[in-house]
Amino acid sequence: MAAIEVEVSEIDNGIVARISGDAGLAGVDALARHLLRLSARRDKLVVLDMAGLKFMSSLAMGRLVEFHRGVVRNGGAARYACVQPLVRQALERARLTDLIELYDTVESASAVAG
Repeated sequence: MAAIEVEVSEIDNGIVARISGDAGLAGVDALARHLLRLSARRDKLVVLDMAGLKFMSSLAMGRLVEFHRGVVRNGGAARYACVQPLVRQALERARLTDLIELYDTVESASAVAG
């Protein structure tokens, strides 16, 4: 599986970050660095398009929680779109869907309301 890659694009109310690769043990540090850069931007809205993310370890989930809390602490919103079924199941088992909301599309995640 490829290393973690993140491609950022601007939208009217924030950014969309397309994450691809494998967030297993080998990719967790790279994911953490990318998420730290994204939260440091202090955008009003950060949508993580996770369509290309094939696996997420529990360590990576911890980094995702840190990212989410950092964005919210800075007055922004973080939303998660196009989550692959295996990653979605892992997030649900870890009860992270109590903290983060998953969206089926980038368009629905980037909508202003909510």
